[in-house]
Amino acid sequence: MSLAGITAVAFDLDSTLCFYGVTIEGAMAQALERLGQRADLLGDLNEAAACYEALWAEEEEKRAPAGVVRERAWERLLQARGTVDRGLAAALAEEYAAVRMPSIRLFDGVRELLRDLRRSYELGLLTNGQPDMQWPKIRTLGIEGSFDAIVVSGEVGVYKPNRGAFDILLGRLGVEAAHALYVGDSQENDVAGAKAAGMRVAWVRTDGASEAMGVAPDLVVDGAVELRGMLL
Repeated sequence: MSLAGITAVAFDLDSTLCFYGVTIEGAMAQALERLGQRADLLGDLNEAAACYEALWAEEEEKRAPAGVVRERAWERLLQARGTVDRGLAAALAEEYAAVRMPSIRLFDGVRELLRDLRRSYELGLLTNGQPDMQWPKIRTLGIEGSFDAIVVSGEVGVYKPNRGAFDILLGRLGVEAAHALYVGDSQENDVAGAKAAGMRVAWVRTDGASEAMGVAPDLVVDGAVELRGMLL
């Protein structure tokens, strides 16, 4: 892929620039322990974690604040195990967040990559999610000042893969789509969405994926930091 003419580079956040140091199941186990609950209250924690992710995605579609989404997911998770207790669900959701949220980390080399890219490109960040979830992550990571424009979908009411979310970012960056590269890990939200907006796309391959499905990216990397040798 030719990167000629690229004047702006924009990134997805979760699983592209950062990750959680504590897994979902690990945070669940600690939340249960903190509240003196049985370790098997949720059954097998690997299965519970997968169920929680599905419930989160379902509840998040309702566009409620992240705290509400988290509580609803926990409430439904407990109900599936025969426990109907909204108070316990709220307490577990709070403890879970207290364990997992501070564990957010940048992948090695990302901070330096952003610093160096900004000397030559306009930099943008476009992330799905609610403001009360995404902004605390951005600030905990200390990267708010690394970008010329940041768009949190929940703030503007348009979510990836809707091309409108990318158009908003491009407008804030002041660049045309043809001169922008978008970097993300989701084939549906990032690759397909950015391509529909007319941007070039670098797909960050995760979880051992061997090939892109659907809309083809312009570039495939195993981590965002691989772009250093291509862009600098």
